[in-house]
Amino acid sequence: MESHGSGFAQSLFNVGPKEPPRLDPGYRPLALGVRRYRAALAAYGASDAVCIGLEQNPENIARLDLEVFPAAAERGADNLRYVAYMLNGMLWAAGGRRATLGGPRTFAKQSPPGTPRTRRTDRASSRTRS
Repeated sequence: MESHGSGFAQSLFNVGPKEPPRLDPGYRPLALGVRRYRAALAAYGASDAVCIGLEQNPENIARLDLEVFPAAAERGADNLRYVAYMLNGMLWAAGGRRATLGGPRTFAKQSPPGTPRTRRTDRASSRTRS
């Protein structure tokens, strides 16, 4: 039974522990997937910036800046997983009532169907790591 969604078999997040648990051999720790994603991004050598803003109340906004694969890398599904995992972590740790994503236009076009879009910005640009 596929519990991670379509395309997960090829995902950078599909990495299991060295010794899988007997009761759940399909267990995929998020920390291992994030480590693998970040290592692959560093090896790729270029990234796009994505910013998550999480409004808790009008006076308190949490911000997280992330680097994701550019569109040319064809890792859109992994980018969405990564940003969603990080947003979920922010919501769990700090709570919030409104999330805002900022990033390249190509990233916004990869959003799953039905995702509300209140405003699109293209402030983040591709950059090359040195």
